[in-house]
Amino acid sequence: MKIEDNSELIALQKALNFIKFGEDQEDKIMLCGSPHISKLLQQVTNALIEHYRKYVPTFSGEWGNIEEAPHILHQIKKNIDNMDNWNNNTNDMKKKIIIEFCSPYSIKEETINSFL
Repeated sequence: MKIEDNSELIALQKALNFIKFGEDQEDKIMLCGSPHISKLLQQVTNALIEHYRKYVPTFSGEWGNIEEAPHILHQIKKNIDNMDNWNNNTNDMKKKIIIEFCSPYSIKEETINSFL
């Protein structure tokens, strides 16, 4: 896997800096909502499918529904609660933010609406 998109490289650099040094909640929220991080996560997963299949032959690389991971939904709720400008967004924008926070998982409309 080769990353050539500078936006993706910057997002990855920020994520690695956060992992190594960060405690800033704003950085965490920015990274969680970054479409570049979501894309990189999916690309890394895709690049590792054959490796994981050596250990779990049925591994597909599919993320499935986030509703099956309540601990992640709980963390997303905490991230939203920590967003300073959450209430300044329209419902359409809030839905986009929620979907991006959940990506690459899929999310049901009823779950999205529960965050609004």
